[in-house]
Amino acid sequence: MMRNTISSIILFSASILPAQKTECTTIQKELENAKIEVAELSKQNLYYKETLNLLKPIKTSGVDDVEFSITKITGSIKEKTITVTFLYENKSSETRDFLQCQEASAIDARGNQFQSYEVYVAPNKNMRAEKIKSNIPIKGNFVFKTEETDFPILRILKILVYPKDNMSSPKEVIFENVAVIWE
Repeated sequence: MMRNTISSIILFSASILPAQKTECTTIQKELENAKIEVAELSKQNLYYKETLNLLKPIKTSGVDDVEFSITKITGSIKEKTITVTFLYENKSSETRDFLQCQEASAIDARGNQFQSYEVYVAPNKNMRAEKIKSNIPIKGNFVFKTEETDFPILRILKILVYPKDNMSSPKEVIFENVAVIWE
């Protein structure tokens, strides 16, 4: 009797072990799939956070039915440059034929002046954007070269924008006291 009981227990255990091994393999596969899904969702989450931060302006100013919003000003100590990232948005109800900026300039708290004639407002580092639809923010940027890399703010930042009806007389978009984040 004892032998039959022991034999039954051994037989029962032997039949359960392979089932548990199969179940463990299934759980491991599910865990791997869940890890992949979490990684993908984390990437998407980071993308949306960056997009929200990009759309959150530091300062906003406008001219000629175009709103300019400074979203980031980063200084590079190594390269001795200041990169200004901004969004512009056509606030008119009609499509704007073009947008072009003549130049950008800035003055720091010590009176040092910076200037750039390369204000990019279109893809592939183009300085002229065509057919700008209403109420769609579009990213632009420009870079200043600098010798000093220790000032925390730009006292004034100015972008000269050509109006839609008079290319000979650019208008000023002015931002005051904007912080520079040095890296």
